[in-house]
Amino acid sequence: MREILFKAKQVDGEGWVEGDYVRSNKKTFIRGNDVDGYSLAKHVTPETVCQFTGLLDKNGSKIFEGDMVFVDYNYLGEVTATMFNFYVKKYALNKCSVIGNIHD
Repeated sequence: MREILFKAKQVDGEGWVEGDYVRSNKKTFIRGNDVDGYSLAKHVTPETVCQFTGLLDKNGSKIFEGDMVFVDYNYLGEVTATMFNFYVKKYALNKCSVIGNIHD
């Protein structure tokens, strides 16, 4: 079974955060654990929320929807979601490298 995980950019500009998607009081949060294991929610920009595909790139990095990946010597693709799966045109995601995100 695929791990359900999300990432998004924090509204305070402190970068990306990974965890559970939470919507409360018309605000969007990603809830994860801090270094001491305590659960905390970070306020994030809703438009930047990306779901984990359940796949890793060739370097072991998690691939999220909206990530930009380098596939071969001359192809740069965006990871896109459909109702049933994630894809980058016809390429295998475990053969590519994550190099950024469409929101960066």
